[in-house]
Order: sequence, then structure tokens, then C-alpha cells
Amino acid sequence: MMNKVWILLFALVAMVNAADSLSFVIHADQNGGTGLKYEYKNCTATKCILFWQDSIKREGYIFQGWTLQKDALDTFYVAGSRIELPSVADGDTITFYAKWFEVKKPKKVNGCYQIANANELYGLAYTVNGQDSFEEESNICAELIADIVVNKNVLDSKDSLAADAKRLLQWLPIGNSYHHFSGRINGKGHTISGLYFDNSQQGVIALVGYAKDSVIIDSLGIVDSYFVGENSIAGFVGGTSTHTKVAINNSYVHMTIKGNMAGGLVGMVRDSSSVSVSRSHYSGLLTHYNKVYELGGLIECVGPKSVIQIKDSYNEGYVYTSYHESLSDSVIVGGLIGSVGELSGIFTPNEKYIDTLIIENSCNKAPLESSGEVGGLVGRIFSKYSVIKNSYNTGELNGLTSVGGLVEYMSGTMVMSNSYNSGALRGGKKVAGLIARIEDSDLNISTSYNTGNVVAFDRGGYVSPDASGLIGILSESKVKVANSYNQGSVQEEYGERTLKGAGLIKTQNVGASFKNSYTVGSALAYDALLTCQNCEFPDMFENVFYETLTADDSVVAHAPEDFTNGTIAYLLNSFRGDGVNGQVWGQKVGTDPYPVLNGAGVEGYNPGKTAIRAMKGPAKKAKFGIYDVKGRFIPNMNPRHRFQKFLLLPPQR
Repeated sequence: MMNKVWILLFALVAMVNAADSLSFVIHADQNGGTGLKYEYKNCTATKCILFWQDSIKREGYIFQGWTLQKDALDTFYVAGSRIELPSVADGDTITFYAKWFEVKKPKKVNGCYQIANANELYGLAYTVNGQDSFEEESNICAELIADIVVNKNVLDSKDSLAADAKRLLQWLPIGNSYHHFSGRINGKGHTISGLYFDNSQQGVIALVGYAKDSVIIDSLGIVDSYFVGENSIAGFVGGTSTHTKVAINNSYVHMTIKGNMAGGLVGMVRDSSSVSVSRSHYSGLLTHYNKVYELGGLIECVGPKSVIQIKDSYNEGYVYTSYHESLSDSVIVGGLIGSVGELSGIFTPNEKYIDTLIIENSCNKAPLESSGEVGGLVGRIFSKYSVIKNSYNTGELNGLTSVGGLVEYMSGTMVMSNSYNSGALRGGKKVAGLIARIEDSDLNISTSYNTGNVVAFDRGGYVSPDASGLIGILSESKVKVANSYNQGSVQEEYGERTLKGAGLIKTQNVGASFKNSYTVGSALAYDALLTCQNCEFPDMFENVFYETLTADDSVVAHAPEDFTNGTIAYLLNSFRGDGVNGQVWGQKVGTDPYPVLNGAGVEGYNPGKTAIRAMKGPAKKAKFGIYDVKGRFIPNMNPRHRFQKFLLLPPQR
């Protein structure tokens, strides 16, 4: 009968006061499709369960389910659905219509596809992927001319899946492993909402799946969307081939992303590529599906020999992995980037570095939690040259192993300036306010600081906890720190016993130097002073100020009032030497509890009051130390010790 297929389905109708049953006819109208396969069960008069398991097919369309009204827009039923039937009598006929989503090829204006609705957005994907009767094209230009809605109300207020997943139209990424996307998508200030994909066995899922050559995404928002996949799961670009340029400008993503390797905006970037993220951000929920390797608030990971620039951008999405010991190995979470260089261990040690990483005027604002390592901005960095400038982390960071307020691990050359961490940090291995672990590096830090509390805890004797205010553990590195400070409390927890950690750096190291800096909140500048209060003060500190007491509390290097009354700020601001200019410091006495890096000088300081006080004569056999007028420790007065660098003067009045 024409193109219609009639199917007889007998059902038992349970009547309330009768044992009789009814039988009726169900007519399945394919509505233009072919190849129907089905399985059915008995129906009742009030409810029926559809068991058509295999979708029928239609060229240029996506099968969504069955509806009682032909071409209904929103109401349809899928396999396994319980549906309300109209009242039926014995022998009646009920017609179900196949519901189709039409894929439409958008029109070009001045060589650029104009996307006005979801049908044309899928048409763009079909065109790039060469699917069905759509002729494949490369080097695409596309523009949104309206807000696009694919599915409605996908997420709830907690970024969990709210809609019935069986009724959601699944997204088809633009570009796949055989047909890469290259070109430009200009959102022109519009949004795409309701993208949905859920297949934990499939990877490289995003608005654009695979990218090649050059990809630009501009002025576009993705909202109310939900992706679950294996790896390379992201909002804008899932993965790239080698030698690919990706630029994301003035754009944002708010959605839930779950993948073993995932990024808020960009997934895996292969080697010898470049990525530029400018004035863009991610928000929502970013987590793992099963296993987990790397998660990055903006970018998942970047391969060697690449160039990365992140400017005026931020993450405020909650990024986390399950806090479990079994997942602690090789798990990396970064507020902006999971890892830079050393992609999947493919490359030799000499090949694992990227060329350049620049992070400027960018930040992480959200909590990060990992069963492994956490970096407020970047998890791991292997870079020939890196710059972190005017950037910060304010999110609370928790890791089962190492945690760095800005960077967990770095190897290479880096310049950091005008950057800070203010989030609370807690980890089960090495924890530091700025960078937790440094290896084979040349690092220069200036005008940067930490105000977040730092806690390293003992994982049952598995790893001895190390906590420090700015820098953690060094290995074969050169580190210079100038005009910087720590105000956060620093603690190491050993079960019920808590010790103070290091204020500036965890270990004494000949490759490190600190100039014109200070620490409060932790009693020590570096941990060697824990057991050696009267050891020779190392050359690594110059004009460095800190509160410290001997074991019997008989010696004060700098009293708390020295930091509040402007004395320390005056000494910091007055320092000049070896390229370090102290004029970056300032303090408004009575308002600022500590010196700050505002360059305003010291307001309200009274130099007539002595701040570095003369030490009272110690009791017999008591431990003591001698400090100069600037508060620098003077070694034990023994000819065998080097103390000629210091001049002992009476306090200035």
C-alpha cells in the first residue's frame, strides 16, 4: 500500500473489572524512510512499550523516534518508551510516524556559509565530513546569523544532565579522523546550545572534532551542553593533527565535559602546532569518565615543538578527578592547561619541550581537585621558554600528590612576574605557593607572591610531606627570586603532629637566590634553619626578611610589628642592587598589615622609632644569633667563618 507498512500488534488490555482482552492494529508509517526493523511486546489500553531497536534510514536525515502526530516538533517516543495511547476499542488502528531531523546544507553569502538553525549546523558537519549525499569541502568559512538550539534544557543548575538522554539529538562533530576541519567559524556574538554526546568508547569530541592546517573560532559561545567520551573531549576543538594553527578569540564555553583526557576549550594539540586563546573562558564542570590522565580548564595538553599563547582568558569551571589512591599515577590537572610538552611519552627527552609558552593576564578562579598532581595555571611544563605574567590562581587546590599554586612541575626556562596565588593549597607530597617542583630549569621570578595557606600532609609514610610558601624542591636548576613574598601559613602534617614548613623555599640550594623579599606566616625562610638556627646564613638570601625564633624563643629576627609599622617596607623599597629595584614596594601604615607590591612607597612610616631592636644579652649557654641593621643573619663570630660581607652597626635612631 503505497510506501506504507502495516504491522499487526496484538495486545492484552487489562481491564479493571473484566478479564477480557482487546486486540488492535498499530500502523508504523516510515514517513519517507526505509529499512524498518522492530521488536514488539504486548500493550495495555493505557500504556504501551515500544521496542523498535534499530532505526530506519533516510538520506540526509537523522531518525529520532516515533510520534503520534506527523512531523511533530517536540513530542516523540524512542525504543523502550512508555507512551500514553489514545482510547482504543477492539479492532482500532493507531498510527505512529517516524520522526526525522532534517540535515540542511546552509547557503553561502560572499563565500561564507550562513548558519541560522540546528539543521544547518548539522549540514555544516555533513559537508565537512562528506556524509550521505553532501559533497565534502575543506577550508570552510561559516558564520552564525542566529542563536542555535539543538536540544533544550540539557543541564540543570548543578551542570548535571537534566533531560531524557534517549530523546536528545546526538551531536556529530565537524571534522573526523578521515575528514579534518580547517577554516573559520565566526559566531558573531551568538550561542550554540544543547549539544549532546555520550559514548565513552569514542574520542575527539567537540564542536570541531579533528582540526588541521588552520582553525579560527571567533565570538562564539557554547552553552547548556554535555559531552562524554574517552579522550580529547573539549568544547571547541577536540584534537589537532601536527603543524596545526588554532586561534580562539572572544569566545566561551559553559557545559559539562567528561573524558579521560579533556579540556574546556581545546583537547589534545599535536606536536609542532600553535594555539592562541584570547579573551576567552570556560565554565561548568570538567571531570573524567573512568580512568583519567590529563584535564585542563582551557587546554587539555600540548605536544612538543609547539607555541602556546593564552592572554586575557580564564577558567572558572570546577575541574576534578576522583580522590583515590589507585588513580594517583600520571594524573595531571591544570587550571588553564593540563600539560605542556612530553606528549604521551612518544618523544625522546631532548624532543619533549615545546618552543614557547606565554600566559598573560589570565587566571584560574575555580576549585581544582586531583587524585594526582595539580597546578593552578599549568600542571606540567616542558618548555624551552615560558612566560607567566600578570596571572594568578584564586581557586582552592587539592591533590593526592604534588600541588603548585601556579605550576606543579616545570623543566626549561621561565620568567614569572606580577603573578600570585591566593587559593588554599593542600597536597600529599610537595606543595608550594608558586611552583612545587623544578628540575633542569632556569627560573626568574619577580614581583610575585603567595597569600594562600599551604598544607602538605603525610600519606601514611608513603611520601614525606614538603611545604613551602613560594618554591618547592629544586633539582639541577638555577632560580632567582626578587621583590616577592609569602604571607600564607605553611604547614606539614604528620598525622596528629603539625610542623611549620618553609616560608620561601623548601631546601637550601646553591642554585637559588632570593633578594629583597620577605615571608610571614611561616617561621622559616628555608627548612635548613629548623635544625640549624646558628648555621652560617647562606649566600642565597640578600635583604630577605622573616619572622623566626630559636628553639627557646630567645631571639627574634624581625618582630611582627616590624612588618606592620613600615620598617620592613622601607628597607625593601630602599634596596638597589644587581638589577633589583625596590621601588616596586609600598605600604600604608595602619591600613596595610604587610608590605605590598604597589610601588607607592611607605606612607606613615616613622624612622625615628627603632624597629630592628638590639638583642638582650642571652642567658648563659643560651642559643643566640646576631643580625645586622637590615635584619640579615651574621654568622657565628669565628675566624673560620665568612662574615666580612656584613657590617654590624648599632640600631639607627
